[in-house]
This record gives sequence, structure tokens and C-alpha cells, in this order.
Amino acid sequence: MHDLKGTLARIPDMKLGPDLNWLVRANVDPVAFIKTYGQQIVYLHIRDQYQNGVWTEYVGEGVTDFPAIAEALRSVNFRGRAAVELAFPDNYVPKYTLTEDWKRSKQYVQSVFGW
Repeated sequence: MHDLKGTLARIPDMKLGPDLNWLVRANVDPVAFIKTYGQQIVYLHIRDQYQNGVWTEYVGEGVTDFPAIAEALRSVNFRGRAAVELAFPDNYVPKYTLTEDWKRSKQYVQSVFGW
């Protein structure tokens, strides 16, 4: 956040494309981030994780508060693009096929975000 704030002090209208999971991992509240910088967000990454920080197999399986994130995005009238990013830890053995993981992620995102 220190670097970002310094950059925005020099380039205040810079467009942003945050990875929401990396905000969580950096102990930055994604809802507060969206409410603060939402007018500058044109792109974002969506990824989920379990309570222990391990990435989930599909979006919607973990503890990320996507309903609150979706509401924050609506409150700033977000009209940018979003990408679901699935990432698996080393030696991870999935329960489902990758096609099924994408399908589950898509259904969850559609139901929560309305996209």
C-alpha cells in the first residue's frame, strides 16, 4: 500500500487492476480497497482461498467474502473486466476436472456478482 499510495500521489488518475486474493494475503481489506480506489479499478482478478491460506479448487469453495466484495463493486459502479484465476498448490490433487472447476467458479461468480 505504501508503494501504491506513493505512485497515486504522482499519478492520481492511474487505472488499477488488483488481484483481490493478493490484497487478502497482504492483509488489505478488499472491500475497503474497492471503496477507496473503486473509480480507478478497470480490471481485477478473483481467486479464493481456504481459512489456512491455501488456494481453493474453485471460486466459492473458500472463505473469501465475495458477497461483500460484490456489494462494494456495485457501490462504486464497477464496469471493468474481471478474471477468475485458479491456482493450485504444488502436489495438489484436484477432486474435479479442470472443466468442472471452471464451471463451478463461473456459476458462483454469476450468482454472487451477477456477471
